[in-house]
Amino acid sequence: MSKPKKDQIILRCSSMPRILKCPASAVAPDVEIEGDRAVAMIGRAAHEALAAHVRGGAPDFDAIARKHGAERDTFAPLYYVGRRIWDERKSAMAIIAVEQKMAAEILPGVILQGTGDIIARAVREEVPTIVVWDWKSGAIADHRDQIISYAWLASREWPTERVKGVLCWLRDQLADIDDIGMDELEKLPERIREALDHPDRFCPGPQQCQYCPRRFDCPARTALVRQSVESLTAASALSKSIGLVALDPAALAALWPKVKMIKAALEQYDEVVRARVKEAGALPVGDGTELVITEVERTEIMPEKGIPVLVERFGGIEAIMPAIRLGKSEIGNLASAQAPRGMKKAAITELMGALEAAGALVITKSGRLTVRKGGNGNGDGKA
Repeated sequence: MSKPKKDQIILRCSSMPRILKCPASAVAPDVEIEGDRAVAMIGRAAHEALAAHVRGGAPDFDAIARKHGAERDTFAPLYYVGRRIWDERKSAMAIIAVEQKMAAEILPGVILQGTGDIIARAVREEVPTIVVWDWKSGAIADHRDQIISYAWLASREWPTERVKGVLCWLRDQLADIDDIGMDELEKLPERIREALDHPDRFCPGPQQCQYCPRRFDCPARTALVRQSVESLTAASALSKSIGLVALDPAALAALWPKVKMIKAALEQYDEVVRARVKEAGALPVGDGTELVITEVERTEIMPEKGIPVLVERFGGIEAIMPAIRLGKSEIGNLASAQAPRGMKKAAITELMGALEAAGALVITKSGRLTVRKGGNGNGDGKA
Protein backbone atom coordinates (compact mmCIF):
# COMPACT_ATOMS: atom_id res chain seq x y z
CA MET A 1 0.00 0.00 0.00
CA SER A 2 1.63 3.24 -1.15
CA LYS A 3 1.78 6.18 1.24
CA PRO A 4 -0.74 8.96 0.43
CA LYS A 5 0.53 12.43 -0.44
CA LYS A 6 -0.04 15.37 1.90
CA ASP A 7 -2.51 17.14 -0.41
CA GLN A 8 -4.73 14.10 -0.83
CA ILE A 9 -8.01 13.48 0.99
CA ILE A 10 -7.90 10.22 2.93
CA LEU A 11 -11.16 8.36 3.49
CA ARG A 12 -11.31 5.17 5.55
CA CYS A 13 -13.68 2.37 4.61
CA SER A 14 -14.89 2.21 8.22
CA SER A 15 -16.02 5.85 7.96
CA MET A 16 -18.03 5.44 4.76
CA PRO A 17 -21.38 4.50 6.41
CA ARG A 18 -21.15 7.77 8.34
CA ILE A 19 -19.83 10.03 5.57
CA LEU A 20 -22.25 8.84 2.90
CA LYS A 21 -25.18 9.50 5.25
CA CYS A 22 -23.81 12.75 6.75
CA PRO A 23 -21.30 14.42 4.36
CA ALA A 24 -20.48 17.15 6.91
CA SER A 25 -18.91 14.51 9.14
CA ALA A 26 -16.02 14.25 6.65
CA VAL A 27 -14.87 17.74 7.68
CA ALA A 28 -12.19 17.50 10.38
CA PRO A 29 -12.98 19.36 13.64
CA ASP A 30 -10.81 22.28 14.79
CA VAL A 31 -10.00 20.41 18.01
CA GLU A 32 -9.78 16.61 18.04
CA ILE A 33 -11.01 15.08 21.32
CA GLU A 34 -10.20 11.46 21.95
CA GLY A 35 -13.04 9.56 23.55
CA ASP A 36 -13.06 6.38 25.60
CA ARG A 37 -10.53 3.99 24.05
CA ALA A 38 -11.49 0.97 26.15
CA VAL A 39 -14.17 -0.33 23.77
CA ALA A 40 -11.91 0.16 20.75
CA MET A 41 -9.05 -1.67 22.45
CA ILE A 42 -11.29 -4.67 23.17
CA GLY A 43 -12.28 -4.80 19.52
CA ARG A 44 -8.69 -4.56 18.32
CA ALA A 45 -7.59 -7.27 20.71
CA ALA A 46 -10.35 -9.60 19.46
CA HIS A 47 -9.35 -8.83 15.85
CA GLU A 48 -5.72 -9.72 16.49
CA ALA A 49 -6.60 -12.96 18.26
CA LEU A 50 -8.92 -13.98 15.43
CA ALA A 51 -6.33 -13.09 12.80
CA ALA A 52 -3.89 -15.49 14.49
CA HIS A 53 -6.47 -18.28 14.36
CA VAL A 54 -7.42 -17.68 10.73
CA ARG A 55 -3.74 -17.80 9.80
CA GLY A 56 -3.57 -21.22 11.44
CA GLY A 57 -1.93 -20.33 14.73
CA ALA A 58 -2.95 -19.92 18.36
CA PRO A 59 -3.32 -16.42 19.83
CA ASP A 60 -1.15 -15.38 22.75
CA PHE A 61 -3.90 -13.89 24.92
CA ASP A 62 -1.55 -12.43 27.51
CA ALA A 63 0.62 -10.68 24.90
CA ILE A 64 -2.45 -9.35 23.09
CA ALA A 65 -3.91 -8.09 26.38
CA ARG A 66 -0.69 -6.21 27.20
CA LYS A 67 -0.41 -4.76 23.71
CA HIS A 68 -3.94 -3.35 23.59
CA GLY A 69 -4.51 -2.63 27.27
CA ALA A 70 -7.56 -4.89 27.32
CA GLU A 71 -8.35 -7.48 29.96
CA ARG A 72 -8.28 -11.03 28.61
CA ASP A 73 -11.80 -11.73 29.87
CA THR A 74 -13.17 -8.83 27.80
CA PHE A 75 -12.02 -10.06 24.39
CA ALA A 76 -11.47 -13.82 24.77
CA PRO A 77 -15.23 -14.59 24.64
CA LEU A 78 -15.48 -12.59 21.40
CA TYR A 79 -12.57 -14.58 20.02
CA TYR A 80 -14.20 -17.93 20.78
CA VAL A 81 -17.45 -16.84 19.13
CA GLY A 82 -15.58 -15.67 16.03
CA ARG A 83 -13.49 -18.81 15.91
CA ARG A 84 -16.58 -21.02 15.96
CA ILE A 85 -18.33 -19.03 13.21
CA TRP A 86 -15.20 -19.01 11.03
CA ASP A 87 -14.49 -22.71 11.50
CA GLU A 88 -18.03 -23.55 10.42
CA ARG A 89 -17.58 -21.68 7.12
CA LYS A 90 -13.88 -21.77 6.26
CA SER A 91 -14.13 -24.91 4.11
CA ALA A 92 -16.06 -22.88 1.53
CA MET A 93 -13.24 -20.33 1.19
CA ALA A 94 -9.63 -20.18 0.08
CA ILE A 95 -7.86 -17.44 2.01
CA ILE A 96 -6.13 -14.77 -0.05
CA ALA A 97 -5.10 -12.39 2.73
CA VAL A 98 -5.63 -11.69 6.43
CA GLU A 99 -5.53 -8.16 7.90
CA GLN A 100 -4.86 -6.87 4.38
CA LYS A 101 -4.08 -3.15 4.12
CA MET A 102 -5.57 -1.71 0.93
CA ALA A 103 -5.60 1.75 -0.66
CA ALA A 104 -6.47 3.19 -4.05
CA GLU A 105 -7.41 6.53 -5.61
CA ILE A 106 -11.17 6.41 -5.98
CA LEU A 107 -11.46 10.01 -7.21
CA PRO A 108 -8.78 12.47 -8.32
CA GLY A 109 -6.97 13.42 -5.11
CA VAL A 110 -9.16 11.16 -2.95
CA ILE A 111 -7.69 7.99 -1.47
CA LEU A 112 -9.91 5.25 -0.11
CA GLN A 113 -8.12 2.99 2.35
CA GLY A 114 -8.88 0.27 4.85
CA THR A 115 -7.82 -3.06 6.27
CA GLY A 116 -9.76 -6.14 5.21
CA ASP A 117 -9.98 -8.64 8.06
CA ILE A 118 -10.20 -11.57 5.64
CA ILE A 119 -10.11 -11.60 1.84
CA ALA A 120 -10.89 -15.00 0.32
CA ARG A 121 -12.09 -16.74 -2.81
CA ALA A 122 -15.33 -18.72 -2.65
CA VAL A 123 -14.49 -22.26 -3.81
CA ARG A 124 -18.04 -23.49 -4.43
CA GLU A 125 -19.39 -20.70 -6.62
CA GLU A 126 -19.98 -21.13 -10.36
CA VAL A 127 -18.36 -17.76 -11.17
CA PRO A 128 -15.19 -16.23 -9.68
CA THR A 129 -16.27 -14.80 -6.33
CA ILE A 130 -14.34 -12.77 -3.77
CA VAL A 131 -15.43 -12.88 -0.12
CA VAL A 132 -14.80 -9.81 2.06
CA TRP A 133 -15.09 -10.75 5.75
CA ASP A 134 -15.25 -8.18 8.55
CA TRP A 135 -15.34 -8.85 12.30
CA LYS A 136 -17.65 -6.60 14.32
CA SER A 137 -17.30 -6.39 18.11
CA GLY A 138 -20.00 -3.76 18.67
CA ALA A 139 -23.76 -3.61 18.38
CA ILE A 140 -25.48 -4.50 15.12
CA ALA A 141 -25.77 -1.49 12.82
CA ASP A 142 -25.82 -0.69 9.12
CA HIS A 143 -22.25 -1.22 7.88
CA ARG A 144 -23.09 -2.19 4.31
CA ASP A 145 -21.28 0.83 2.84
CA GLN A 146 -18.13 -0.21 4.71
CA ILE A 147 -18.26 -3.66 3.13
CA ILE A 148 -18.94 -2.13 -0.28
CA SER A 149 -15.84 0.03 0.19
CA TYR A 150 -13.69 -2.97 1.13
CA ALA A 151 -15.10 -4.83 -1.87
CA TRP A 152 -14.27 -1.92 -4.20
CA LEU A 153 -10.65 -2.03 -3.06
CA ALA A 154 -10.41 -5.84 -3.13
CA SER A 155 -11.87 -6.08 -6.64
CA ARG A 156 -9.07 -3.89 -7.94
CA GLU A 157 -6.43 -6.02 -6.30
CA TRP A 158 -8.06 -9.34 -7.23
CA PRO A 159 -10.39 -9.01 -10.27
CA THR A 160 -13.63 -10.91 -9.85
CA GLU A 161 -17.12 -11.29 -11.27
CA ARG A 162 -18.94 -11.42 -7.97
CA VAL A 163 -18.45 -10.26 -4.37
CA LYS A 164 -19.91 -11.55 -1.13
CA GLY A 165 -19.70 -9.48 2.04
CA VAL A 166 -19.72 -11.04 5.51
CA LEU A 167 -20.30 -9.00 8.65
CA CYS A 168 -19.57 -11.26 11.62
CA TRP A 169 -21.27 -9.84 14.73
CA LEU A 170 -19.33 -11.32 17.62
CA ARG A 171 -21.53 -10.17 20.48
CA ASP A 172 -24.68 -11.41 18.74
CA GLN A 173 -22.98 -14.59 17.49
CA LEU A 174 -24.12 -14.38 13.89
CA ALA A 175 -22.70 -13.87 10.43
CA ASP A 176 -24.62 -11.60 8.04
CA ILE A 177 -23.78 -12.76 4.50
CA ASP A 178 -24.76 -10.49 1.62
CA ASP A 179 -24.24 -10.34 -2.14
CA ILE A 180 -22.58 -7.08 -3.18
CA GLY A 181 -23.60 -6.17 -6.72
CA MET A 182 -20.87 -5.09 -9.11
CA ASP A 183 -23.10 -2.12 -9.96
CA GLU A 184 -22.84 -1.04 -6.32
CA LEU A 185 -19.05 -0.97 -6.64
CA GLU A 186 -19.29 1.09 -9.82
CA LYS A 187 -21.58 3.63 -8.14
CA LEU A 188 -19.35 4.12 -5.09
CA PRO A 189 -17.02 6.79 -6.59
CA GLU A 190 -19.97 8.95 -7.63
CA ARG A 191 -21.62 8.57 -4.23
CA ILE A 192 -18.41 9.72 -2.58
CA ARG A 193 -18.12 12.65 -4.99
CA GLU A 194 -21.68 13.70 -4.15
CA ALA A 195 -20.89 13.59 -0.42
CA LEU A 196 -17.62 15.55 -0.70
CA ASP A 197 -19.35 18.20 -2.83
CA HIS A 198 -21.72 18.97 0.06
CA PRO A 199 -19.60 19.55 3.18
CA ASP A 200 -22.42 21.57 4.77
CA ARG A 201 -25.00 18.81 4.52
CA PHE A 202 -25.72 17.46 8.02
CA CYS A 203 -27.72 14.36 8.81
CA PRO A 204 -27.29 13.61 12.53
CA GLY A 205 -28.45 10.26 13.82
CA PRO A 206 -27.51 7.62 16.40
CA GLN A 207 -25.19 5.64 14.10
CA GLN A 208 -23.57 8.59 12.31
CA CYS A 209 -22.94 10.58 15.46
CA GLN A 210 -21.61 7.84 17.73
CA TYR A 211 -18.01 7.90 16.46
CA CYS A 212 -18.05 11.07 14.37
CA PRO A 213 -14.96 13.26 14.96
CA ARG A 214 -17.26 16.32 14.97
CA ARG A 215 -19.70 14.93 17.53
CA PHE A 216 -18.50 17.35 20.22
CA ASP A 217 -18.99 20.54 18.18
CA CYS A 218 -21.51 19.62 15.46
CA PRO A 219 -23.98 22.52 14.97
CA ALA A 220 -26.74 20.22 13.73
CA ARG A 221 -26.42 17.88 16.71
CA THR A 222 -26.27 20.86 19.08
CA ALA A 223 -29.52 22.18 17.59
CA LEU A 224 -31.20 18.79 18.01
CA VAL A 225 -30.09 18.55 21.63
CA ARG A 226 -31.34 22.07 22.29
CA GLN A 227 -34.74 21.23 20.77
CA SER A 228 -34.88 18.04 22.82
CA VAL A 229 -34.12 19.91 26.05
CA GLU A 230 -36.77 22.52 25.24
CA SER A 231 -39.34 19.79 24.56
CA LEU A 232 -38.48 17.99 27.78
CA THR A 233 -38.50 21.26 29.74
CA ALA A 234 -41.96 22.13 28.41
CA ALA A 235 -43.24 18.66 29.33
CA SER A 236 -41.72 18.93 32.81
CA ALA A 237 -43.40 22.31 33.36
CA LEU A 238 -46.73 20.82 32.30
CA SER A 239 -46.24 17.77 34.52
CA LYS A 240 -45.81 19.98 37.57
CA SER A 241 -49.37 21.20 37.21
CA ILE A 242 -51.11 17.99 36.12
CA GLY A 243 -48.61 15.27 37.19
CA LEU A 244 -46.23 13.38 34.92
CA VAL A 245 -48.40 10.25 34.89
CA ALA A 246 -51.31 12.36 33.69
CA LEU A 247 -49.57 13.39 30.48
CA ASP A 248 -51.14 12.11 27.31
CA PRO A 249 -49.59 8.65 26.59
CA ALA A 250 -48.67 9.57 23.02
CA ALA A 251 -47.03 12.82 24.15
CA LEU A 252 -45.14 10.98 26.89
CA ALA A 253 -43.87 8.34 24.45
CA ALA A 254 -42.89 11.00 21.91
CA LEU A 255 -40.39 12.38 24.44
CA TRP A 256 -38.43 9.11 24.48
CA PRO A 257 -36.14 9.75 21.45
CA LYS A 258 -35.51 13.26 22.76
CA VAL A 259 -34.47 11.87 26.15
CA LYS A 260 -32.14 9.43 24.37
CA MET A 261 -30.58 12.35 22.49
CA ILE A 262 -30.01 14.26 25.74
CA LYS A 263 -28.49 11.18 27.41
CA ALA A 264 -26.05 10.81 24.51
CA ALA A 265 -25.12 14.50 24.78
CA LEU A 266 -24.44 14.09 28.50
CA GLU A 267 -22.20 11.10 27.82
CA GLN A 268 -20.24 13.19 25.30
CA TYR A 269 -19.97 15.98 27.86
CA ASP A 270 -18.40 13.45 30.21
CA GLU A 271 -15.87 12.48 27.51
CA VAL A 272 -14.92 16.13 26.90
CA VAL A 273 -14.52 16.91 30.61
CA ARG A 274 -12.39 13.81 31.19
CA ALA A 275 -10.15 14.73 28.25
CA ARG A 276 -9.72 18.30 29.58
CA VAL A 277 -8.94 17.13 33.12
CA LYS A 278 -6.34 14.68 31.80
CA GLU A 279 -4.80 17.46 29.74
CA ALA A 280 -4.95 20.41 32.12
CA GLY A 281 -5.41 18.88 35.57
CA ALA A 282 -8.11 19.82 38.09
CA LEU A 283 -10.81 22.19 36.79
CA PRO A 284 -12.38 24.77 39.14
CA VAL A 285 -16.13 24.34 39.53
CA GLY A 286 -16.64 27.87 40.86
CA ASP A 287 -17.82 27.24 44.41
CA GLY A 288 -14.47 26.52 46.00
CA THR A 289 -14.40 22.98 44.68
CA GLU A 290 -12.66 21.44 41.69
CA LEU A 291 -13.29 18.65 39.25
CA VAL A 292 -10.70 15.86 39.27
CA ILE A 293 -10.37 12.27 38.09
CA THR A 294 -10.15 9.87 41.00
CA GLU A 295 -8.45 6.57 40.28
CA VAL A 296 -10.55 3.54 41.15
CA GLU A 297 -9.03 0.09 41.25
CA ARG A 298 -10.94 -3.03 40.28
CA THR A 299 -9.52 -6.35 41.41
CA GLU A 300 -10.50 -9.64 39.78
CA ILE A 301 -9.38 -13.14 40.67
CA MET A 302 -8.27 -15.31 37.74
CA PRO A 303 -10.22 -18.60 38.17
CA GLU A 304 -7.49 -20.88 36.81
CA LYS A 305 -4.96 -19.53 39.32
CA GLY A 306 -7.22 -18.48 42.17
CA ILE A 307 -9.42 -21.55 42.66
CA PRO A 308 -6.57 -23.93 43.68
CA VAL A 309 -5.45 -21.42 46.33
CA LEU A 310 -8.99 -20.96 47.64
CA VAL A 311 -9.70 -24.69 47.71
CA GLU A 312 -6.61 -25.28 49.83
CA ARG A 313 -7.37 -22.34 52.12
CA PHE A 314 -11.04 -23.16 52.76
CA GLY A 315 -10.84 -26.94 52.69
CA GLY A 316 -12.61 -27.97 49.50
CA ILE A 317 -14.46 -26.75 46.45
CA GLU A 318 -17.83 -26.90 48.23
CA ALA A 319 -16.73 -24.24 50.73
CA ILE A 320 -16.04 -21.65 48.04
CA MET A 321 -19.13 -22.35 45.91
CA PRO A 322 -21.05 -19.29 47.20
CA ALA A 323 -18.27 -17.04 45.93
CA ILE A 324 -18.11 -18.50 42.40
CA ARG A 325 -20.07 -16.99 39.52
CA LEU A 326 -20.29 -18.76 36.16
CA GLY A 327 -20.87 -16.72 33.01
CA LYS A 328 -23.35 -18.27 30.57
CA SER A 329 -21.50 -17.04 27.48
CA GLU A 330 -18.12 -18.22 28.77
CA ILE A 331 -19.46 -21.69 29.63
CA GLY A 332 -21.16 -21.83 26.24
CA ASN A 333 -17.86 -20.97 24.57
CA LEU A 334 -16.20 -23.92 26.35
CA ALA A 335 -18.87 -26.30 25.07
CA SER A 336 -18.57 -24.86 21.57
CA ALA A 337 -14.77 -25.15 21.53
CA GLN A 338 -14.88 -28.85 22.46
CA ALA A 339 -17.69 -29.85 20.10
CA PRO A 340 -16.97 -31.15 16.56
CA ARG A 341 -17.77 -28.95 13.59
CA GLY A 342 -21.47 -28.80 12.86
CA MET A 343 -22.37 -29.80 16.42
CA LYS A 344 -21.36 -26.68 18.31
CA LYS A 345 -24.81 -25.12 18.66
CA ALA A 346 -26.27 -28.48 19.66
CA ALA A 347 -23.53 -28.91 22.28
CA ILE A 348 -24.39 -25.55 23.88
CA THR A 349 -28.11 -26.40 23.86
CA GLU A 350 -27.45 -29.82 25.42
CA LEU A 351 -25.22 -28.32 28.12
CA MET A 352 -27.76 -25.66 29.04
CA GLY A 353 -30.44 -28.35 29.19
CA ALA A 354 -28.32 -30.42 31.56
CA LEU A 355 -27.70 -27.39 33.78
CA GLU A 356 -31.41 -26.59 33.83
CA ALA A 357 -32.28 -30.18 34.73
CA ALA A 358 -29.83 -29.98 37.63
CA GLY A 359 -31.50 -26.82 38.88
CA ALA A 360 -28.30 -24.87 38.18
CA LEU A 361 -29.88 -22.05 36.20
CA VAL A 362 -31.29 -18.93 37.78
CA ILE A 363 -33.29 -16.94 35.25
CA THR A 364 -34.32 -13.38 36.01
CA LYS A 365 -36.30 -11.14 33.72
CA SER A 366 -36.24 -7.37 33.41
CA GLY A 367 -37.86 -4.94 31.07
CA ARG A 368 -36.23 -2.22 29.00
CA LEU A 369 -37.73 0.45 26.82
CA THR A 370 -37.25 -0.14 23.09
CA VAL A 371 -38.76 1.40 19.97
CA ARG A 372 -40.45 -0.77 17.35
CA LYS A 373 -42.87 -0.33 14.49
CA GLY A 374 -46.53 -0.69 15.36
CA GLY A 375 -47.92 -4.02 14.14
CA ASN A 376 -50.98 -2.47 12.45
CA GLY A 377 -49.20 0.59 11.15
CA ASN A 378 -51.16 3.08 13.27
CA GLY A 379 -48.41 3.52 15.85
CA ASP A 380 -50.21 1.92 18.80
CA GLY A 381 -47.67 -0.93 18.95
CA LYS A 382 -50.32 -3.68 18.98
CA ALA A 383 -49.46 -6.94 17.19
